Amino acid sequence: MQLNTPIQVGELLILIRPESEPWVPEQPEKLETSAKKNEPRFKNGIVAALAGFFILGIGTVGTLWILNSPQRQAAELDSLLGQEKERFQVLPGRDKMLYVAAQNERDTLWARQVLARGDYDKNARVINENEENKRISTWLDTYYPQLAYYRLHFDEPRKPVFWLSRQRNTMSKKELEVLSQKLRALMPYADSVNITLMDDVTAAGQAEAGLKQQALPYSRRNHKGGVTFVIQGRSMM
Repeated sequence: MQLNTPIQVGELLILIRPESEPWVPEQPEKLETSAKKNEPRFKNGIVAALAGFFILGIGTVGTLWILNSPQRQAAELDSLLGQEKERFQVLPGRDKMLYVAAQNERDTLWARQVLARGDYDKNARVINENEENKRISTWLDTYYPQLAYYRLHFDEPRKPVFWLSRQRNTMSKKELEVLSQKLRALMPYADSVNITLMDDVTAAGQAEAGLKQQALPYSRRNHKGGVTFVIQGRSMM
């Protein structure tokens, strides 16, 4: 081994000299230069490690978001409904709830039992057209008591259609837009609520045709304010 000659061992620069001999003058400068060369590599290693942890953190958060996303939860609930899922629509709501739209009272009861067994009854709710009409009617009777409306139609739960009387409506276009937004707020599962002005005669004819199709016993009462259909103690304007 040569004395007073630097030897590179990994990141170290080793120099050996006899105790009685001085350092070669240029060696301290070489040592200082070597240290400066090694410093960026050390810093680059820290930066790379921090970047790795940062990317890992983003990946973990992204994975948790995917697992807990409304779309994922809706898919799980859809799977929970099993072979009967064709009778329902699972709708993620803006309030972070899941809504299961059922077609009738029997399907509503069955779906609620499934949700209870699957421990979904706290973050999911079963809805149907009749119950939503009752809920919306109660709200309208409080905030729009003079509004001449017919019914909320649920053919497409994401875009329900609200029928108003064309002849008896006194609301401006702007007021109708405000009402549409308020109805949408009441239905977190709906992307939009379309308000349609219907002729009284046309609306009454469609309502009566629907009752006949379902073979429901009813009586029709014509009056100045419109037509009322009474179905087993319930009235339908």
